[in-house]
Amino acid sequence: MLFESERKQLLDVLEDLKRDHFIDAGGGALSLRCDDDRVLMTVTASAFRRWNIGPEDFTVVGLDGTLIEAGSALAASGAPIHLSIYSSFPKARAVLHTHSPYTLVFAALNAPVPSVTNGSDTLGEVPCLYCEDAEVKEAARRNASNTRVPSGIVQRPDVYAVNTNFLIPQLLDKFLQRADELERHGLAFTVYRHGIYLFARTVDETVENLARLEASARTAILSQAVRL
Repeated sequence: MLFESERKQLLDVLEDLKRDHFIDAGGGALSLRCDDDRVLMTVTASAFRRWNIGPEDFTVVGLDGTLIEAGSALAASGAPIHLSIYSSFPKARAVLHTHSPYTLVFAALNAPVPSVTNGSDTLGEVPCLYCEDAEVKEAARRNASNTRVPSGIVQRPDVYAVNTNFLIPQLLDKFLQRADELERHGLAFTVYRHGIYLFARTVDETVENLARLEASARTAILSQAVRL
């Protein structure tokens, strides 16, 4: 089994995320770039098992999504976003995707997560990537035979089309000019009605940034209820 120590590291991180209610049965994924061209990633449907997973529940893929070592299933449907980050941002070594509750509020509104606490100032306002999933997926279903999903990724041509044709171009447009910031801190974005993605130099940095952004989002929401 490739990358045994890295599998244990990611399992420990997932336990912390569950404990702190940052990840739930609604979805999510965690990945780690283990060397220049191989990525270790949680398998599809890990969330539906309430993240009660083991070392075998990771798959190893190349940066193009090619299967290198199979896990209990293929990589999650959001894998193209992870792999695009690794391909486009050499300093990124970890990507975390969750449906954390407070940042998800802003994603549901297609609104950026504001920086209202000093802990989130380094990341700044977190943008939301937008796509009308239903229309795009329906078109992708009608043309599924024309969409080739790489061998290491769960075979969902509709989701693959949304990611590659709509979300990834927005991601690159917003962040390529900020790539140098990864030398100092991670970066983050939300996806409309879906959740938050964080990428950074280490997996621990993605978790720290998630905590900071959840705190900022929570504070922004609760502050609207306070009348001074």
